[in-house]
Amino acid sequence: MEVLNILPQNIFKFKCSEELLNNTLESIKKETWRKKNNNYFTENTRLNKKDEYKELYDWIYKCLNEVKEHLNYECTELKVTQSWANKSDFQMWHPDHFHPNAVISGILYLTQSNSKTWFILDNIWFLETFRLFYGEHKKNNKVTYANPSVAGDLIIFPSTLFHAVSPIKDPFETRYSISFNAYPNGKIGQFGDLSGLNISVS
Repeated sequence: MEVLNILPQNIFKFKCSEELLNNTLESIKKETWRKKNNNYFTENTRLNKKDEYKELYDWIYKCLNEVKEHLNYECTELKVTQSWANKSDFQMWHPDHFHPNAVISGILYLTQSNSKTWFILDNIWFLETFRLFYGEHKKNNKVTYANPSVAGDLIIFPSTLFHAVSPIKDPFETRYSISFNAYPNGKIGQFGDLSGLNISVS
């Protein structure tokens, strides 16, 4: 029997400069934090609007534009709608989730960590509608990819893609990252094909 691996998927990775990364981390540590579920998030969820992060988001917009061009999205630009920082200590983790009301999301790892981001898709052979698997076999109903948390890496992916973060195993580690959502802005689609609209994201 030959097994064919089909339908490959893509996410995008960029590298932040060390200077910009260090300056951002220094500012992020001064933010006010609140606890939600099993993690800490910044009180401010519009970090993209703060002057001290302008250089960071100018760079993120360049990355988003590169993704837009690669995907041939018919829109003026992709604009960040919300952005926040995450902080996790020993044994903290993120359950699997996706980001509603967004098209593209991103994670910038501010620190190095052994904790990984897991991206999750349904396995076409083990969809719930089949009901042909029970017990231990049910663990095969997802296809996962473990992305390492490397300081300076920016990962951009579809907002509908489920993802999770594994627990922090080092009692002396604090994991910092920045997340954001983006949405098409400006002219979208083709007015000549009766599929155009204008959106202004604030």
